[in-house]
Amino acid sequence: MVAKNLMKTLNVLVALTALSIGCSSLIVGRRHDERTYTDTYTAANEAELKEAVRRVNEFKQQLLDAGFREISSESASSVGGGTRIKKTLKGTYGNLHNVEITLWTSDKIDSSMDNKHIGAGAHSEITSNADEEEFEALVRKLQFVATGHSPTPKI
Repeated sequence: MVAKNLMKTLNVLVALTALSIGCSSLIVGRRHDERTYTDTYTAANEAELKEAVRRVNEFKQQLLDAGFREISSESASSVGGGTRIKKTLKGTYGNLHNVEITLWTSDKIDSSMDNKHIGAGAHSEITSNADEEEFEALVRKLQFVATGHSPTPKI
């Protein structure tokens, strides 16, 4: 009788050990990366700058309309009289949660502001291949927003 109870207990312990090892490998095996992207654009003239600022502001409004919230805003003036405004928004983009998107614009072409008149960036946690694809789609959108040009497709 004692041997029978001992065998049952041993079987239960073996089963629980196997289950816990299986579950822990699922947790450890889960992908967890972070991705960051930044792109800048230097306008050749005031008309290009004005168009780029329009694209950035339009995209920012689309993000706000989609539920993003502004989490920071900075403004910097240069000795040349130009002002750079940088805003960071946080929200959900497709399947990506807690994505931070940073957009910055300059109000005039000013050589004292390192000639980076427009910028766009993103930061997100990546936990699956679908997240990776969603982030790549966001990168393509940001490339267009910053430069006005569609990115070259990957081959």
